[in-house]
Amino acid sequence: MSERFCFLNGRIMPAQEIGIPVLDRGFLYGDGLFETLKGEHGRVHLLNRHLARLRKSCTDLNLPFPDDVDWERVLSALFEANGLTENPCTVKIILTRGIAQGRGLPKAQTPTLLIIIQPHPESPPEAYVKGMAVTVFPLPWENPLAEHKTLAYLNSLVAREYAYSRGLDEILLVNSRGFVTEASGSSLVWVEGETVFGTPGPGRLPGVTEAALRDALVQCGVQVGQREIRADELPAADAVFLTNSLMGVMPVTRLDTTDLRKPGYAEKAAEFNALLAGQSAPAYIAGQRVYA
Repeated sequence: MSERFCFLNGRIMPAQEIGIPVLDRGFLYGDGLFETLKGEHGRVHLLNRHLARLRKSCTDLNLPFPDDVDWERVLSALFEANGLTENPCTVKIILTRGIAQGRGLPKAQTPTLLIIIQPHPESPPEAYVKGMAVTVFPLPWENPLAEHKTLAYLNSLVAREYAYSRGLDEILLVNSRGFVTEASGSSLVWVEGETVFGTPGPGRLPGVTEAALRDALVQCGVQVGQREIRADELPAADAVFLTNSLMGVMPVTRLDTTDLRKPGYAEKAAEFNALLAGQSAPAYIAGQRVYA
């Protein structure tokens, strides 16, 4: 199907007919929020968690959350209209302040809500064996809006380009105290002995996939924790991963020229992804050591 359909302010319409006013503050200032979700078999993964994060950011940034939207019905209709009831896809929810007069964060009189669905092929199994090669952004990363997924995303794209221009896949962001907070488009997770760690907030986006993985591991009796970590400590970890909604749990196999692959890293990634998909608990759970 060549024609694509989007949802804009209560209507499903052809993408080529979508028009955003030039005075929309999302266009003028990046004054808005977005969520990127994974769609598959006509449903959206972790929808309620994404909406909860969006709602919190709306509260913090004086944006009205669209409570009148029947999300399940709208998304189901979009899958159908785009012929994507079976194929994997990306769902992007974009909410802006719309046209609003005033300084600071004025009250949104006519917020804009746009939902876009596009095909997005699954990463092949070999990608989770090859993993990602990463580097560290050379400047301290201090963003007062780091806890919100805002449309003012150029800083993350510039950081990511630093990695791409060096033939690498992702970039780790480090705060002014020298600790890794996150990557430009994903959360950092690593394994030390019997514990699965993530980085603490504030100062980073609370990852939806990371939180879902952490909760699933806790339910299975696996130890989880948060602590600060420097990039030069990562080679000592038993396994290092990046997580986001589209790729799930992806191994980090190289930091600059340092090989991070340890025995069983790919199997751990497969187990974590199976757990996220709601499949049976990994073999290391049920009275065994987390990683023998």
